Amino acid sequence: MKRIYTFINMKVNMQQTSAFPQAILPKLKDVDIRLLSIFLTVAQARGFSAAETELNINASTISRHIKELERKIGFKLCDRGRSGFRLTANGERVLLLAQDLFRSLEAFKSGVNELHENLTGQLRIATIDRLLENPQFRLTEAISAYQAVAPQVTFDVERHSPRMIEHCVLDGQFQLGISLRFPGQSLSKAHNGFDEHYLFDEETRLYATTGHSIWEEAAAKLSWGMLSDQNWACMSYNFDSHNERQVPVDIFPRNRRSIGATANSVEALLILILSGRYIGYLPVDTAEPYVAKGALRLIDIDKARYTLEVIAITRRSPGLNKASEVFLNHLLAAHQ
Repeated sequence: MKRIYTFINMKVNMQQTSAFPQAILPKLKDVDIRLLSIFLTVAQARGFSAAETELNINASTISRHIKELERKIGFKLCDRGRSGFRLTANGERVLLLAQDLFRSLEAFKSGVNELHENLTGQLRIATIDRLLENPQFRLTEAISAYQAVAPQVTFDVERHSPRMIEHCVLDGQFQLGISLRFPGQSLSKAHNGFDEHYLFDEETRLYATTGHSIWEEAAAKLSWGMLSDQNWACMSYNFDSHNERQVPVDIFPRNRRSIGATANSVEALLILILSGRYIGYLPVDTAEPYVAKGALRLIDIDKARYTLEVIAITRRSPGLNKASEVFLNHLLAAHQ
């Protein structure tokens, strides 16, 4: 808790007192914890706009909360403007201190809960979107079986991007995340902080609407070269410069200018593809209902497909508390 105490009693350096009055936090209140949580999400998302989806509030409200936090602690946390988003030196330090704070709060709650004989507390799970359509996804069965033996445990299940899930599990905001990896890759190689638990494979194929111009051009057999010249829509994290996953280069066009649109969820990606202006990859289970009713058509060439592994991730240190460990066992059993 030493670093948290340092944060609470942090003083403003002389160069910054002109913009903010000197402030020392006498104690943290619930509102301060919420402001720090918002700041943590913004810092992890690397910007206000990127954090809108994660926080479910608009950028102007986020900006107001960050300004309020800056007022309370007495110095600027980040620069935002035409040049983009960047944490100040003090902002970088507060980010580390806030991460320590939330880890300590979670460790405290977990420690108190483990003093009880019964499984109690809150289990927070972060998952990617699109999995509910996949019959192999058995989170609902795991929750049902777990509640039969741990009825006092409450759940908080949220949907986030893979990158945000990984950050939040590492920070201790969620005990368990459900994310993706390409076969043969390991998230822990990048972070060295995860335990990864395989659940099932997800097959992904390339689709276009039945009215897309590609079918008119493809009087002859479709070729990869022909597809590379099309306008593509892709998941935004596939081309995130901070992405820990190494996306196989041969499943996307080499010319990145062919990527005409990006989306932060499969539902948003589906909307773009259904517009008829883009081709793009979709999970087979997501696309099949639209193929069945004639809205989408499979682009069936060998190169235009790939498989992802759906995994559960947990933080390696500190490890899971008793309630979370029992739930992980139920989740793995449901996917056997």
